[in-house]
Amino acid sequence: MVYISHQNKILKSGQKVTYLYIAHNVWKNGVSVKEWTIPLGRKEQAEEKLRDIALNQKSFNPESAENLSSALIGAYLDIFEELDIVKIINELTNKNRSQGLTPGHYILFCVLNRLTAPKSKNLLKEWFEGTILKEHYPNISEFLTVQHIWNHFKEYFKPEILNSIFLSLVKKVIELHGVSLKTILIDSTNFYTYISDHPFNELPKRGHGKDGKKHLNLINFGLAVDKDTEYPIYYKTYPGNVTDYTIFKEILPEITEWFEQLELDCPDLTLTFDKGNNSEDSIKIIEKNEWGFIGSLKPSMFKELLQEPFTEFSKIYDTRKKHSVYAFRREAKVYTDKPRAIIVTFDEKVHNKNLNTLKYHITKRFDQLQEFSIHKLNTKPQWMKPEDILKHIDTQILKQKDFKKIIAIILESVIKEAVEYQELRWGLDERNFKEKTNTYGKSIIFSNRMDWTTKEIILGYRQLYKIEKKFTDMKSCYYIRTRPFNHWTDNNLRIHIFTCVLALLGEALLKTKLKELKFKGSFRKNVNNLEKIHKINLFYNKGKYKNPILPHLTKIQERLFSKLNLEQYFL
Repeated sequence: MVYISHQNKILKSGQKVTYLYIAHNVWKNGVSVKEWTIPLGRKEQAEEKLRDIALNQKSFNPESAENLSSALIGAYLDIFEELDIVKIINELTNKNRSQGLTPGHYILFCVLNRLTAPKSKNLLKEWFEGTILKEHYPNISEFLTVQHIWNHFKEYFKPEILNSIFLSLVKKVIELHGVSLKTILIDSTNFYTYISDHPFNELPKRGHGKDGKKHLNLINFGLAVDKDTEYPIYYKTYPGNVTDYTIFKEILPEITEWFEQLELDCPDLTLTFDKGNNSEDSIKIIEKNEWGFIGSLKPSMFKELLQEPFTEFSKIYDTRKKHSVYAFRREAKVYTDKPRAIIVTFDEKVHNKNLNTLKYHITKRFDQLQEFSIHKLNTKPQWMKPEDILKHIDTQILKQKDFKKIIAIILESVIKEAVEYQELRWGLDERNFKEKTNTYGKSIIFSNRMDWTTKEIILGYRQLYKIEKKFTDMKSCYYIRTRPFNHWTDNNLRIHIFTCVLALLGEALLKTKLKELKFKGSFRKNVNNLEKIHKINLFYNKGKYKNPILPHLTKIQERLFSKLNLEQYFL
């Protein structure tokens, strides 16, 4: 039995004091015998200590709790601290005053927000106060107002500074992790905005919207990533009215200069890009730098190759999803006088998907023609005039150029009882249908890597899906989320896109780290598991005492938490 005993003593001064002890008694031969005692000190001091211990016990009900997110923030924070992102930015921005937050911290928090729970700058403070950053960086939330952020953006982050920061960070990544730079994937996209035209803006302009928003101003964005690591190594933000092949000619010399600044020697470099970037000038620049390239060509450039019979194709390889890729190879001069490897590929799965889609739309238009013939044709004067009937069919039913070629329309005048009527017939133009469907599932790839095998060239081109995935993340509603643009000045728009590029870099570095730690499963699944690990603070005695705890973790969450060394942010 454990109990508290006391003992009265009289000090030399004559003062009477009481000492408390924790004692433990056991039964021996039917008698209670004291086995051990632990002195607690004077009664008044011991009672205060016992009260503190009691109030802080987990068995007591807490008065309140606080939920802070998340382990994912801790994982990304470790990555950016290893890069010295705050130090690099502060050295290049040269903020003289030590008041408030540094420019590096503002960028860091904006990037972490993009990677975990994208919010506008107006809500950054609210987001910060609900995360583990609140404890890691105490007493700074007052500086996270939107006005503080905009002031720093305007003062310290001009375009040339952003380029210097990104260059330094890429150098640091190469120093820490190494980048092979054997193959670089280059592509571009654009983001639609709700920013109206403004005389002081150069970025938001009308152009060809890749999301179909042709009526809105666009901001164009070009990106180059290393094929093996998926690290972004170069990017460019430019006006929305500039075409892909125009900017590609400008990007290539800039990439050359960029490599010189990175002090990289890439003798066997290969650039991979899609057909929207093709031009004679671009190919000549690539040849001048003695780079290899893999690109694709428009079907109209080699129509005769697309009409080759299937007997010309041979099986090259099977994809992970177990469907076969077929191809044949030729040589031809494209853009310059030098011969290129021309490879026509055929993917049966893509062919069948496109064919079924086309048949569905043809059937739909046949039904619309049938309905028009029954319910409208010859019912009133306008539906008795051939020119009005054909115009309606052309603009309201067939619509697209392809269907106007594939579906044949015959309109004839018939006289019945001295009244002229129009008779409508329609059918499939077999020749045009065959010519159209014969190209389905086929694509044309060209390359100056004449010594590469057909399989190597095809696989090299298909790596472009990695950069397309980056664009998907940037346009996602849940992850990185470049849109909507809550800025309107060119400078702030550039900084916002810069933080999104750094978010892509952080994502690639975390993916590499998880791969090195031998975590299986998709990257997104591991990210979701980290995101669900929150820190819970239990408060006692009107907030005087705090007890941090973790929620119940699954086995994979426990392993992620342990391998990534995230205890420092939670316990």
